[in-house]
Amino acid sequence: MLLCPERGSEGYAQGSAFELLIIRRTFLAVAYAPFVNAQQITGSVFDASGASIPGVTVRLTNTGTGNVANVVSDSSANFQFLLLPPGNYLVEAAHPGFKAFRRDGIVVTADRSLAIPVTLSIGQASETVEVVDSTPLLDPNSSDVGTTIDNQKWSIFPLTPATRWAWPISSRR
Repeated sequence: MLLCPERGSEGYAQGSAFELLIIRRTFLAVAYAPFVNAQQITGSVFDASGASIPGVTVRLTNTGTGNVANVVSDSSANFQFLLLPPGNYLVEAAHPGFKAFRRDGIVVTADRSLAIPVTLSIGQASETVEVVDSTPLLDPNSSDVGTTIDNQKWSIFPLTPATRWAWPISSRR
């Protein structure tokens, strides 16, 4: 149902299915926009003895898009990457006098915060310590369990009374 300005306050005009689809998608995009980039990766940089290392350059690469972001760890050796889109990421860290650190396969999902511990070993910068298999990353700020629904899964999602609010309501005339 679309409000028809020509009729004033006396009635509504029936919209096409396409118009209703556009309105529904626009509503959903606006309603969920704050959650699209609410993800973040944070962490701290330590040496093998557990001492913090400030001033370490940390690079984050989205392996799907190739986008790269660089930060330098602060005086407490903490770093953070904010407002990340969901995707697969690679974290690399380097500092003079230490072997480079590399961790691939970091999966960022919707509305999640991940903590990445970075441990640098003493050595030459040309040497790299690559973390290949490790424990799954945990969200340090929440105990929630969730998942991301992609377009393919959403298109086969059944219409139930609980989800009916997301679909346009048509009236019978």
